[in-house]
Amino acid sequence: WNEALVKVFEDNAYPKVVWYGEDICGNRGPMTSPALLHRIFMPHLKHAFEPLVESGFRIVWHSDGNIKPIREDLLDCGVGGFQGMQEFMDDPAHNNPLEELAQMTDRKGRPLLIIGSISCRKTLPFGRPDDVRAAAQRCLDLSEERNGGLIILTDNTVGPEVPHDNLFALYEYVTGVKAKRYPDGESE
Repeated sequence: WNEALVKVFEDNAYPKVVWYGEDICGNRGPMTSPALLHRIFMPHLKHAFEPLVESGFRIVWHSDGNIKPIREDLLDCGVGGFQGMQEFMDDPAHNNPLEELAQMTDRKGRPLLIIGSISCRKTLPFGRPDDVRAAAQRCLDLSEERNGGLIILTDNTVGPEVPHDNLFALYEYVTGVKAKRYPDGESE
């Protein structure tokens, strides 16, 4: 699969970035023993990623929850960025601070690509538009500090409990474009 993917990307001059991953972590960490993942899963993942890594792809790994116990293994497999890592858990020991990830590099010494990290568990459903804008500004500031490599997005799927005004605030603040509002709350 990844050998074919390399060919498709190269034949079409697409940017060499792919998004992979699984929700193998919950709020307390991996759903199975990190030692078991290290021994059984990671060697296969590394082998599967070899064509991508050898061709210079940046692999962004998606996983919800606390990825810290397996983060180094993922980097060893060729992962060069993260998406979906929920920053703020009920137990702060399990947090995945954006600032911490922003200081890390992949195994080639490049800053990690980061996609996130507006909270779908706290800020978007329970915050006010000003809270959403502050969270977006935090991401913008961090991206500027590290000269890019951070795509501002939610940390997980946006649910129906999120007020439309918060979504409008996020979109408008980050893009600088006023969202068109319709009477029933829908937008284009």
